[in-house]
Amino acid sequence: MWHEAIVRFRVLFFHVNFTEPELEHWLIGKNKLSDYLARNTIAEAESYAKGKPWSRIIWDVPAVAWLLNDEQRFMNDRLEYSQIPEYDRYYAIDKTRHFIKYVYHINRDAIYEDLFNKLTK
Repeated sequence: MWHEAIVRFRVLFFHVNFTEPELEHWLIGKNKLSDYLARNTIAEAESYAKGKPWSRIIWDVPAVAWLLNDEQRFMNDRLEYSQIPEYDRYYAIDKTRHFIKYVYHINRDAIYEDLFNKLTK
């Protein structure tokens, strides 16, 4: 049976954000690609947060981690019935609807370890 995989990431994505010290420590000086990615991310963040602390969500990272999520090493998820948004900002549950994949926990450290290892090879 095919299940539609819809991931409600909006809140959980905020757990996968990068800061300048992390990018400098894990990426800069490792290779040309990692230098390029880190320096561009830092420059973009500095363009709007000059002189202030910042963190950036790189939306592609958790999405790709979900696709590579064998045996739930990056995220914990479960199948749930698709919910119906209601006008009162709550959701109705209808057990005749299709299934979605619901992510309820992101393992930030495992995602970072895998990403940094792959980028710095």
